[in-house]
Amino acid sequence: MIVAACTLMSGMTGSIYFGWPAVAALLLQSGSFAALCDAPAVPAAADAAAAAAAVAAAADAAAEEERRERKGPLFLSPHHRALQQQLQQLQHQQHQQHQQHQQHQQHQQHQQQQQQQQQQWCDAQEAAVERLYPLTLFMMTAASAAAGLLIDTVGPRLTALLGYSAQVVGCLCIAFSSSSSSSSSSSSSLLLYLGFCLLGAATDTAFFPLLSVSELYIHRKGLIICLLGAAASASFAVPPLLAAAAYTLQIKPPVFIFALYAAAGPFVALLLAALFLTNSGFKDKAPQQELLLLQQQQQQQQRQQRQQRQQQQQREQEQLLQVVQQEQLQLQQRLLQQEHHHEMQQQQLLLQQLELHQQQMQQMQQMQQREQHEGEEQQLLLLQQQPAPATEAAAAAAAAAGEEEGLEMDSVGGFSDSPAAAAAAAAAVSPFGGGVSAASVFFSAELHYKQNPKKQGPNALPAAAAAPAAAAAAPAAAEDADAAREAAAAAAAAAAAAAAAAAAADKGSWE
Repeated sequence: MIVAACTLMSGMTGSIYFGWPAVAALLLQSGSFAALCDAPAVPAAADAAAAAAAVAAAADAAAEEERRERKGPLFLSPHHRALQQQLQQLQHQQHQQHQQHQQHQQHQQHQQQQQQQQQQWCDAQEAAVERLYPLTLFMMTAASAAAGLLIDTVGPRLTALLGYSAQVVGCLCIAFSSSSSSSSSSSSSLLLYLGFCLLGAATDTAFFPLLSVSELYIHRKGLIICLLGAAASASFAVPPLLAAAAYTLQIKPPVFIFALYAAAGPFVALLLAALFLTNSGFKDKAPQQELLLLQQQQQQQQRQQRQQRQQQQQREQEQLLQVVQQEQLQLQQRLLQQEHHHEMQQQQLLLQQLELHQQQMQQMQQMQQREQHEGEEQQLLLLQQQPAPATEAAAAAAAAAGEEEGLEMDSVGGFSDSPAAAAAAAAAVSPFGGGVSAASVFFSAELHYKQNPKKQGPNALPAAAAAPAAAAAAPAAAEDADAAREAAAAAAAAAAAAAAAAAAADKGSWE
């Protein structure tokens, strides 16, 4: 509100004299400095008074004739009375038309007088009016330094009151300088000079204190100064508005419009300055403004910090959520791996159980086979422990053959020098193991034959070979114990025969 009031004051009472063409026209139309011209400024004033007297005389004559007509004959016919009334109406209309014509002529004469007055402005009068502008500008620039000193000394409020008071006095001096009684006197010129000097001196004296309102808004100081300067420049339009108002209101003399402007412009600004401005220039409120500005900055910083913290918390929450999600994924992967590992372990356990079962089955089979084999071995041992007649006969034959050869028996399984006797003994001792023992005896006989070829007969090796073959063939064909015993007996007989044959052969070879 204070800024708006200061802007209004600056717009109403700024540099109004810069609209100088309108001010000069008002002064010339009011007859300012008319005494400098040779011809009178208003030569047709007497003619206007004479014309007004003639009009008044004509009006009196017309009224006298009307009174005479009304005093005519008393006894008239209705027809004559009607004619007389019509005649009176026609005379009245003619009188009105005559008056209108006279008024129109007077208006034309008045316009002609104004044109003559405008044409009667002399160069000296115009030059005197134009000298008022540089005088006003000089007083404005000279009073600017004093205005600054006053602001620092007494404060903006008293300085503004002094400036607006000078403007009011100056406008009144200009308004009353061209009154009808003293329009051509020297006092009129003095009032004009005094009024414009006060108007120029009051311009900056009233404007500079308004700039102190910028202290209220430190962060908008430049904007407020620009607004006040723009309002002061807009005051150039005040003089043209005053000239238009004087012509519309038909103020005589036109320069008297400055009296109305003094009441509506500088005086209102004087009241506003007394109401809103301060002697301290709002400097006492500057710390409060700074404090408010600091508070606003602190609040803004706090808001920014809160926003940053909220953003950081959001980022942390997002990161935590990501970590939790990653851990959940890892946990799910671990669970899947554990489940897979558990399944693998279960499969391995099943395989191991299968292998154990198979091993147990194999072991059971082996045990059964072992038991069967042991049973068979026991049966064989029992059979071996029971001597058979054929076995004994074979052993006797082998002994006889050995004695004939003059050899010594080494062991139960064979003889050292006679392969035939060894084969016969082996067949007799182990009828069921004939397959292995006979073969070993055969190889030993072959080795003995190769080492002592001279001692062996030509039929020794075949005879020895025939004995184990016969002994081995018999147990292989047996399927039960009885058959085995019969086979063993047959083998023993065959072995005895073979031994005898071998002995005979050896004997023949020795011979």
